[in-house]
Amino acid sequence: MKKITLALLFLLVFKTGFSQWEKSIFLNTQPGGSYFTNLGVRDVIFISESTGIYCHTVWVSPSGGFRGFLKVTPDSGHTWTTNPFRSFADAALHVVKKQNTVYFCVMDEGFITIAFSIDTGKTWTFSPIHSANGSYVDFSAVDTSHYFILKNKYGSTFGLVSKYVNGKLLHDIDTIRNSIAKSICFTTIDTGYVACRDSVKSSIYKSITGGTNWQEVFSDSSMKINKLYFTTSNTGYAIGEAGKLVKTIDGGKHWEHLASTSLVNLNSLYFINDSIGSIACDSGSIIHTTDGGRTWQHQTTGTTKNFVKIFFINDSIGFALAGEYLYKINRNHPVGIWELQNPPTSYDFSFYPNPSSGTIWIDTEMKISSVTIFNSLGEKVYTQKINSAKPEINAGNQPKGIYFIQVMYVNNSQFSKTMIFD
Repeated sequence: MKKITLALLFLLVFKTGFSQWEKSIFLNTQPGGSYFTNLGVRDVIFISESTGIYCHTVWVSPSGGFRGFLKVTPDSGHTWTTNPFRSFADAALHVVKKQNTVYFCVMDEGFITIAFSIDTGKTWTFSPIHSANGSYVDFSAVDTSHYFILKNKYGSTFGLVSKYVNGKLLHDIDTIRNSIAKSICFTTIDTGYVACRDSVKSSIYKSITGGTNWQEVFSDSSMKINKLYFTTSNTGYAIGEAGKLVKTIDGGKHWEHLASTSLVNLNSLYFINDSIGSIACDSGSIIHTTDGGRTWQHQTTGTTKNFVKIFFINDSIGFALAGEYLYKINRNHPVGIWELQNPPTSYDFSFYPNPSSGTIWIDTEMKISSVTIFNSLGEKVYTQKINSAKPEINAGNQPKGIYFIQVMYVNNSQFSKTMIFD
């Protein structure tokens, strides 16, 4: 069997109008010819700014099945320790911050089990394996003793809620018939919400009995819900396709449509407090609010990949996942632009002179498709299409100051460095 070659992460830095972004690229594995098919990153979570965990899977052909990998970093992704599991087809990670506990939900071949770690992923305790009875959709943990898994029942359009207490499966509950389950969020041991969709409408159901009974509290034919998120037992949000967003402040009795300023799909959201929150969207978009969702501002990320998850570890540091790319934001950092840290040699580039009066020579090992220069406010002042690894450009007479030169390669990778016009 051919070995899977692990690739490390490298970091980029981006600063928006009030924030600095870092981009960590997960190259997780090279498939290794016909033996392995890389199925990509399944989930990622960071417990602190330096300690993170992510999981991904590969398919081993022709008869080896799935092979799952769980990787832990203690140093912001510079090094990773790999913990291989026997197999898993899919997986999800969830953190309960107050208890500093990480849950690892593992699904494979019709079975499901939950693992948890209280030492940032060094060791894991597994619950008993249970029949899945459905395909995994979402996970919600109230504390280290009570957690819920949302599934779609095999062979039907039933939403199933599996309730676990102290690592043991208490029961599987049919929650919604003739609908596809999309998201679950429990705010207390007894109070929880489930979102689902059918061909006509989206609905939200609420339980105040720990999941045993459910009542519809929202229905809308104009919305296709993707995700639920509650900041308190009474205040919550539902986001969906085409920029749709609704909010409740009374435990689901009433829901208000809010304007997200986005027309693309909204996939994941996270609130630092009652007022400040962010939504991860398709097409490389992240939108941000400081007034509880009343108004939203777009944040530039430098990518067009679809963001599927966003989360914060404190009031300043947040992460967002787009495919195999992890973006990091520090809301306390000043204005700036993408800069490359620790690049692989083939992606690095040099340029001269620096400082420059306008003419610049670039030298790199890969062919470049375009060069763009930004000023310190992030405004584009020059762009030129290129088809060379060693181009010469003339950016004209620019005001003296600090600028950022961004190189885009033919494989759509883009990196930047600081430069000075004198």
